[in-house]
Amino acid sequence: MAGLRGRRRPRVYDVLEPVIPSAARDLLLRDRLYYVYLLGSRSRVLYAGMTNNLARRVREHRLGEHEGFTKKYRVHRLVLFECFRDPRAAIARGKQIKGWRREKKVALIEAANPTWEDLAVKWE
Repeated sequence: MAGLRGRRRPRVYDVLEPVIPSAARDLLLRDRLYYVYLLGSRSRVLYAGMTNNLARRVREHRLGEHEGFTKKYRVHRLVLFECFRDPRAAIARGKQIKGWRREKKVALIEAANPTWEDLAVKWE
């Protein structure tokens, strides 16, 4: 570093900065699916989430592996999910649904799953 007169030496990722990271990321992730999901309880408490592995995430909710809302209120019935290839689209949809009033979420669920059947019951 003595010859650089106080400037830091460039790191590998500094040199690669001109590469478009989103294009590389898109190539790596194009075959992966992302899910936005709604869980409901027997008393119809709702929870909205996003994951790239729906079966694993539903299992984690059911087993109460993480402290939080779904464990506290026993919300673990998968009542709706949507699939996306683009993680940014999934994040945007998840934020959109989370911003909705309860009535709109219930209408979305009942349009696709009027009996609030657990869609993951066969996965166990």
